[in-house]
This record gives sequence, C-alpha cells and structure tokens, in this order.
Amino acid sequence: MAKKKSTRKKTSTVARKVDSTSSKKTARKKKSTTQRSKERWGKRDDLGAAVDHYLSELPADLNAEGQRLHEMFMELAPNADAAIKWGMPVYSIGTVMAGSIWKGKGYLRLGLYSGAGLRDPQGLLAGEGKQHRHVRIVPGETRWSAVEKLMQQSVALAKRANASD
Repeated sequence: MAKKKSTRKKTSTVARKVDSTSSKKTARKKKSTTQRSKERWGKRDDLGAAVDHYLSELPADLNAEGQRLHEMFMELAPNADAAIKWGMPVYSIGTVMAGSIWKGKGYLRLGLYSGAGLRDPQGLLAGEGKQHRHVRIVPGETRWSAVEKLMQQSVALAKRANASD
C-alpha cells in the first residue's frame, strides 16, 4: 500500500503564536535568557551600592562578624573595589574578584574566588566548585587567625592575576 503524501506545508519548530485578529499563525522569535530575566526581575537597585548599607542591615549577632570581614578585606587590599554585586558585598582587585560575603540563617559565608588553590591546613574551606570555595562564619565559633590567612592568600592570588592582565 502506497503512503499518502502530505500536502501540508512544513513549519519550523520555532514557538508559534496565534494572532488574535486573524487565524494566521505568526512566528515569534525566542527571547534570550538574559532578556527574559531582565523583563521578569529588572535591574537590581543595589547594584554597585556601598557595602556599609548591606552590613548595617545584618542581624545584630552577624553585624560584628560582617564588619570584621569587611575591615580585614580592606586592610589586606586597601585599593580593592568593595561594592554590592549579585545582592552581596564583592571585593575585587582590578578586574579580578577576590572574595564576597553573604548571609545565611544564623551565619555568614566568606566566599573566596580562588579558594580551590589555597592552602587550608585547618580544613575551613567548603564547596566543590572549579575555583570558588567558602568559609562558614558562625558567631562565637570562628577561628579568625585561620580565616585571615585564607584571605591573605586569596588577595595575593587576585593581585598576581590582576598584574598579569
């Protein structure tokens, strides 16, 4: 038995939309993820804002730890750019990110962008990313000398990477 040939015009798999004024179908161009994200969420109001406001909004028990981390970053890298990016304080040296701070429930996380390459004899670093690692900062339980050594290494790597750019 011979197969019947279809007379229907083949259409692409591009998303289709029915025009409300007619029964014609019109092709709709698919939007990029970035376009959809901007339409849905808009631009963050805090992008590029000062870190002080973020730290002042932290709960009282985390505020002291947040201030201490901020001061340590600024002491280790006085020329670092400290600004809000992705809703959290991010510390950059030139074009290279060195670290970040973000809030969890009852703790802070110190993110170190070059954490995978750091020496960590105390075993504080957590995470399995290609480069990024973090340290959980819990009020009253933090080993500050070990945290400072990790931050020193991270800042040194960021400075070295920025110098080679």
